[in-house]
Amino acid sequence: MSIDEEIEISRITVPKAGWEATPPSIRALVLVLSERLRQQDELIQQLEERLNQTLNNSSKLPSSEGFGQSSVKTRKGKKRPKRSSKPSPRQARTLQPSEVCDQVQDVLPSICEDCGASLKGYDKHLHRHQEIELPPIEPIVIEYRLHQLSCDACGHLSQARLPPEVSPSGYGERLSAIVALLSGPYRLGVCANGRPV
Repeated sequence: MSIDEEIEISRITVPKAGWEATPPSIRALVLVLSERLRQQDELIQQLEERLNQTLNNSSKLPSSEGFGQSSVKTRKGKKRPKRSSKPSPRQARTLQPSEVCDQVQDVLPSICEDCGASLKGYDKHLHRHQEIELPPIEPIVIEYRLHQLSCDACGHLSQARLPPEVSPSGYGERLSAIVALLSGPYRLGVCANGRPV
């Protein structure tokens, strides 16, 4: 082996002899931190790409630009086109067939709106209304039990550490992302009791 031989660790070139002389525990720590750095770089790159997206270069919906933001950029000296006073026709949402609905509830009037008499029967040409709802989300709670063991040789107590992919804050990456989304772009504040302001 050449004394000048070098290897690359986390984009840094180091002498191979120096790396091999490093204690295994320090090498393991460097590799774990290098992997986390690589993951953070990828995340930053993804976030920068998302920040640079506009209606013209992505499939973003106009509503994602935020309140009061216009997707049409006007140049200096050019007047913005006037909006038509005619309301644009809203496309009606297509109803799902009753057979595929999770629940079907018949709502019948019990008394006549005019005279108050009791009503009976069934409408063959009823009005259908459908509500779409998200199912309740149940959080997944993962407990990490960090053991502390005593060495038989020297008596030193060694405490286990959290795996590198586990956040010490106690909140997973998906939950943290939702909280960031709600408190950032959607501007929802959070009280001490956790309820949105």
